[in-house]
Amino acid sequence: ADYLTASKRAVDIADTERVRFLMEQYHDHVAEPCVGYYGEVIDYACGENQRLGRELIAVAPKEWIANAPTSLHIRMSVGGELIMSQMLVSKGLQPGIDAATVLQNYTCTPDRLWMAERLLRNGMEVDPENYYAFDVCVKNNAVECAKLLLDHGTDMDGYLEWTDGHHAVRDEETLGELRDHWQSLCPQEQTEPQMGGMTL
Repeated sequence: ADYLTASKRAVDIADTERVRFLMEQYHDHVAEPCVGYYGEVIDYACGENQRLGRELIAVAPKEWIANAPTSLHIRMSVGGELIMSQMLVSKGLQPGIDAATVLQNYTCTPDRLWMAERLLRNGMEVDPENYYAFDVCVKNNAVECAKLLLDHGTDMDGYLEWTDGHHAVRDEETLGELRDHWQSLCPQEQTEPQMGGMTL
């Protein structure tokens, strides 16, 4: 608790060197270190001092980032911070339950669609059963993003069943294109000619 308090105070006065020093010393100087400490400090920094937060993410080893709050992804996606979002993913932090919000922030305007697509291509994982995330792509006409989700296991039939209980307007052209893509992914049933004689 003392280290966390001291780290947050260092963030408050934008003392980058002090913050990094405390984080580097933490594991070796605390009897029972908490794995969430690093992520909490970085998350706090991103909320209080964006420049410092970005710097910490850039220099942090993977073990500092992997246990950070998934809300860090939301912070970065709100500002369209694609490089930071990709860095979080590369260091082991996935958006988890926040994937739908992250995709919403990256697909809400046409000029950001490429960011969402690149993030998915570069390793951002989305639970195949997270239909909220898939629905965001459908409603925002982010067709290529939705196709990537289908490629990685989202079930189009399952999604269409899910939509029965979520009455929202969706573009039929987008749905049609995604149905076609889904069909191209499904193995086609093959019937082979049966050889043999009569059975008694």
